[in-house]
Amino acid sequence: MLMPIAYDILVASAAFNAAQLLTTALIYRRFFREAVPAPDSYVPSVTVIVASKGDSPDLIGNISSLLDQDYAGTREYLLVTPSRTDPGYQKLEALLKDRGAVQARLCASEALPSRSSGKALDLVFALKEFPPTT
Repeated sequence: MLMPIAYDILVASAAFNAAQLLTTALIYRRFFREAVPAPDSYVPSVTVIVASKGDSPDLIGNISSLLDQDYAGTREYLLVTPSRTDPGYQKLEALLKDRGAVQARLCASEALPSRSSGKALDLVFALKEFPPTT
């Protein structure tokens, strides 16, 4: 029986390592080609509905941070309060006057809850108000 010499072992090892490196590179390339989704040019327009009630200390800060968010498509904000006499309504009205470029509307449902929460009624009211294109 012939004993392999060191050179034969070195060549076999190099060939095995080259095959392993090639396989790893092909798997890596395939993984990242399939993992990255194709760019999609479709960006739907959205309407964000926010129901609020009362004058919480964080109301203006929370709504301001919501209005400052970036979105590639057309967006509109629909802010709903239970009534025009709600303390939050006046604060939101003043906030929206300061932000002329933001597409936002403020409305009051003026609904009195009998079988559900006031917030649920405000959201149902808002669903009737937003544009059908969103």
